[in-house]
Amino acid sequence: MGANAPPQGQHTVALKGFSRFERSAIESSFRLSTLPLARYCCVEALDGARFVIADADHPGVVDDIVAAERQGDTVFVGAQAPEGAMAWTMRPIDPLHLLRQLDAAVALRDTLGTDVPLQPPHA
Repeated sequence: MGANAPPQGQHTVALKGFSRFERSAIESSFRLSTLPLARYCCVEALDGARFVIADADHPGVVDDIVAAERQGDTVFVGAQAPEGAMAWTMRPIDPLHLLRQLDAAVALRDTLGTDVPLQPPHA
């Protein structure tokens, strides 16, 4: 990463399509990460995020993520997720479940030594 790279152990996450209340609850859960030295911070842009948590029920959000080819980096919340999603969970939102998904993705990617999507999109 370049000069704007986050500090070691800090992972950027874009939250897409959520209400202010939902966003606040998800952001608050980031302080509860169980991985040593794994911390999460929110960014606005998809291209500035290592991971994405997306409201799959919000109009246009899934299309935007698929168009950016980021579904392999995304935890989707809602009725369904697109092919190749990193993870998916239904509502109601469980912020701790989302955090566990991020922690698992960080652990796996760090073990693999790569930042490729965990589940590449299907052809």
